[in-house]
Amino acid sequence: MMAYTPQLLLLDEPFSGVDLISKQKMQADLLDFMENPGHAIIISTHQQEEISTLADHIWIMDRGKIVAKTEKDILSQKWMRMWVEKLPEEIKHHPYVVDFSETASTIVTNNFEELEEVLQQYHVKTTHHHRLELNEILAYLLEKGK
Repeated sequence: MMAYTPQLLLLDEPFSGVDLISKQKMQADLLDFMENPGHAIIISTHQQEEISTLADHIWIMDRGKIVAKTEKDILSQKWMRMWVEKLPEEIKHHPYVVDFSETASTIVTNNFEELEEVLQQYHVKTTHHHRLELNEILAYLLEKGK
């Protein structure tokens, strides 16, 4: 039995097996629900596109343990792939460096602004950078949690 005016919805894989038109309608309905102050939705899902569309906050779990919890927008602001002119040894093992490639001179960072300052201290020039997609970030977070 459903409550007439719930303040909290708990949804487990809500779009699993749902056709495209119904999925779009459900997403619109859920976004409308969230417009009301005091309303919240907790969604358990393996579908990253659902997270991108609906989530404000993300809790990532692996084997029943919370690996990370953050605001979705903060993830997209902080996580970047950076191309650098050189890659000093000290930078490779810095806490803000999640991954690197010497052959491509790239760094994946979980704190873009802070790492930029560190790179300046080592006189490392960044040639360009771009935001990681949410699915890439989630993969790094799950990998780190193992």
